[in-house]
Amino acid sequence: MKTFASVQRSLYNRIISAKPAGFAGKWPGFNVRSDLRTMVLRLLPQEGPGKQDEVHVSKNTKTQYMNKYFSMFSLKLATLTVLLIAGLRSATATEQLPGLPESLELRFSTIQCKGKDVASPVLYTAETERLTYFFMMSGFAIRLPEIPVDDATGGLEAGPRVELQWEGLNPQMEIVGADEFRARKSNMAVRDCIEKQYRKLYYNQLYPGIDLMYADRAEQLEMDFYVEAGFDYRSIQFRADDAAILALGPGGKLQIRLGDSVVAIERPLVVQDGKPLAANWELSGQEVKLHIPSADPEKALRIQSFLGNALQRI
Repeated sequence: MKTFASVQRSLYNRIISAKPAGFAGKWPGFNVRSDLRTMVLRLLPQEGPGKQDEVHVSKNTKTQYMNKYFSMFSLKLATLTVLLIAGLRSATATEQLPGLPESLELRFSTIQCKGKDVASPVLYTAETERLTYFFMMSGFAIRLPEIPVDDATGGLEAGPRVELQWEGLNPQMEIVGADEFRARKSNMAVRDCIEKQYRKLYYNQLYPGIDLMYADRAEQLEMDFYVEAGFDYRSIQFRADDAAILALGPGGKLQIRLGDSVVAIERPLVVQDGKPLAANWELSGQEVKLHIPSADPEKALRIQSFLGNALQRI
């Protein structure tokens, strides 16, 4: 038959060890594990000098003790839960306050207006300190920084822009933003319109069996293509408008020259069946294609590239 002390210790160990998986056990100014331990010790009867170890407990007494204990513990736990929820709401409210430092993370923004039909072909935009991106059904455009005007006013004019259009795309594709930011960093305020910002932008089924994901990678525009087994990666092609001069540069980069500036798209990184494959861009006038000589068409393929980190003036 167990003693009071052994029952206390067993309950204490079970509660302390029952922390949810993945929960760090800490909150700013509040240590869940430490405070829970203190609370449990206060609820448990204090051990006397050798007295309670000598007292044996019947089954009914032990059951009554456990019911009373868990009733008190549940009340305490409910109080702690309310405090945690209040803390979470406070943190969310703080995140939405104006004047917070802006994250440098690339954000894919879209404007949704109630009862209005916005006829712009641009569905999403994103910008860094140096480049602005415009995402459309047909492709995407890149605009370079503003250029100083050579006059006494010291004004600025819009930077050059190039549009890259997907060739032979699937008109039934789905374009959707994912992983929405809680706090917006722009100051856009339009009546009956809401701006939403996302960490990722998906072009589902850009081509049959091929998905495209845009994301941020250290202020670069990351492009990930996912090619399902049995589909041809060679469907992925795009064309640059005549305003750009295309060339292959060092390291297999695709260089896009606009005026006196160059933007680079990194050499594609390809993985199939967990193994890297050699790949490169191929140019034919203003058209760009992928070349992956050892790709197996019967296996899935992932193709990754980055844009925007190599902006330079000529």
